[in-house]
Amino acid sequence: MLALDADNLKRFLSAVSSFGFKPVVPATLEQLCDAGTLDRWIQEKNMLAFALRPTEDTAPTVDILVRPVVSFDDAYPRRLLIQANDVTVSVAAAEDLITLKSGTGRDIDKADIRALHRLSELRSRRTDD
Repeated sequence: MLALDADNLKRFLSAVSSFGFKPVVPATLEQLCDAGTLDRWIQEKNMLAFALRPTEDTAPTVDILVRPVVSFDDAYPRRLLIQANDVTVSVAAAEDLITLKSGTGRDIDKADIRALHRLSELRSRRTDD
């Protein structure tokens, strides 16, 4: 998730540009910052995410949720902090990921939801022991 306020979007655009990320769709990174354009994409194309692809073919695509059903402000306090080598990464809480993935109709999201429920079950068993 990304805070979509103007200042954060400017910082985000600078960061992804420095890494060479490009939009998957025929659009510019700057259009991500235009609320009117996003509204039009959501209404006309049912856009859920703005996908960015790095220059390396093997690197993963990054999806920016354009109008998430869970607000960034609500999700941020529930985030998990994961240490990856010497970098701390914020990760959405399982409950928020389940909400974000519900209702998309995509098989991958349904599978992710099942896995997240299973993970929650395993965690609760571990804390009960």
